[in-house]
Amino acid sequence: MRLDPKYFNLFILTCAILAIAVIVYSSVSYHQKQSETMLESIEQRNLGDYYLTYIEEADSIRIDEFKGSSVIIDFWATWSGRSQNNHELLEELSKEYPGLVVIAAVVRDDDDMAKNYAGENRYDFIYVQGTSLYHELKVPGVPAQILIDKNGRFYDFQVGEDPDRLRQKIRSLVTQ
Repeated sequence: MRLDPKYFNLFILTCAILAIAVIVYSSVSYHQKQSETMLESIEQRNLGDYYLTYIEEADSIRIDEFKGSSVIIDFWATWSGRSQNNHELLEELSKEYPGLVVIAAVVRDDDDMAKNYAGENRYDFIYVQGTSLYHELKVPGVPAQILIDKNGRFYDFQVGEDPDRLRQKIRSLVTQ
């Protein structure tokens, strides 16, 4: 079967549109499935029981130590510009809401780079190693935040950089 040359461009255009539609649908579906998997993983665990090791010392903290405060676990990496952008927002919000605790959990990163970043930026965060918790909760990427209410219970989460949505979620968290 031969394709008439006058229909060739239309055929190629139709194929391209179908391919783009399949790629977009698959990407959105995959992202949604990853978020659902993360949510299921979070809901199956008691986050308060986790120990997180500081990046600058061998000591660790438990998330339950912050009951009475709103907590954000911020999964980040030094190689992620979006993570660094979120840090500026989180610093601003931690000043706006003094009871807000930001636990900056570095993932898949070199220890020295994380320590240098923390030393250079001096955000009012608690810097910890977060790779194991990141993997256990099946977090799909960085930046990602888990919000924990004043009673130590999971409140909400966000994956990706969306400063307006994150600001809204944090405002809702601390004013509940």
